[in-house]
Order: sequence, then C-alpha cells, then structure tokens
Amino acid sequence: MGGFTLGRVRRALRRSSIILLAPLAALPSCSRSSNGGGLLSCSLEGNRVASPDGWSIACIVESDYGAGERMTQVMLDFPEERCGSGAVATAGIGHGLKLRWLTPDTLEVRHPSGLELNRNASGEILQCGRRKVRVVLASQ
Repeated sequence: MGGFTLGRVRRALRRSSIILLAPLAALPSCSRSSNGGGLLSCSLEGNRVASPDGWSIACIVESDYGAGERMTQVMLDFPEERCGSGAVATAGIGHGLKLRWLTPDTLEVRHPSGLELNRNASGEILQCGRRKVRVVLASQ
C-alpha cells in the first residue's frame, strides 16, 4: 500500500466527522474501540491541556480506521460554549506532537520538521460561540 495522500487524509477526516461533531468533553475517557478500529489515545499525559483560564481544552487524538489508515488530530473543546472543533490533522500516528498554551487564546502545536499538518476550513482562528482560539504551528 502506498504512502498517505491528501485524498486518504480527507477520507479519514470524513470518517471521523462524528468525532468532530461529538462533545469533546468525553475525550478523556476514550480508548481503542472493541473492533480494533477507532480512537487509539487522547488522555495520555501531555495529550490533553487546558487553557490557562480553563475556557478551552486541547487534545491530541490518534485514530485507526483499519486497512492502514491512521490519523492524528488536534481537537479543541469549549465546554462553556458546548461545542468543539478539529484544529489540525495529519496522516499517521505517533508523530510526537506537543501542545502548549502561549496565552489563554493562543495554542501552539509543536510538530516534527517536515510533517504536513492540515488545518480545518476555519484556518488559524477557530471560534465557538464567544470564544476564539488562534492555533499556531511550530516545528521542533
């Protein structure tokens, strides 16, 4: 099977739309589904980070859809606004992404140099109700 293509990432994103639409507050308890597919991890140390003011929670979600299709996403949860959003995604898992809040409304996603991260349609600024978060990408 060939490498990951943009088409495969898009297909995996479509398959994960239930994750993007589901309340993200449930993410700390997620694990691999019983059929061997689905979420791999999201609550490991360092994968879930609350903003300094507690308004937003960022989480790294690794998913396995079977047949070699795996994906890593950075998700944002806005518990007070009762919504969430995917911020960035990339093909594969185990990339060593790191999350850090620079300010209450700026999240830094550190990634290996050369790793292609795809932003969601909103781009760098994500909004949920009254809350806006700027997501900056920084290679390590």
